[in-house]
Amino acid sequence: MEVALWQARLCHLGYDRVVIHERDHGDPPELESFLSIYREGEAFARWGVTRNGDSVMAWHSVTGADVGRFASVEEAFAALFPKVPGPSFDHGGGEVIHAFC
Repeated sequence: MEVALWQARLCHLGYDRVVIHERDHGDPPELESFLSIYREGEAFARWGVTRNGDSVMAWHSVTGADVGRFASVEEAFAALFPKVPGPSFDHGGGEVIHAFC
């Protein structure tokens, strides 16, 4: 749910795809499921996010440089996109999530 809410906000920054890559049975044991964040028109992901034990790790996919480890997906996205307000789950009303930018 957090990812869907963030995706709507990232459209305004030029990110048009957020894809969850599920771990396949033929993958090496050290490879987990991960999330890739793509800029509009780019074939390769700009950012990556994965759960690693009790933390969430984020990295810059172009260079492979780690951004850091975080307590949640929300914290990782906030570090990657600090100028974008994060989703708020405190209100009782619904929020419209646009499927396409």
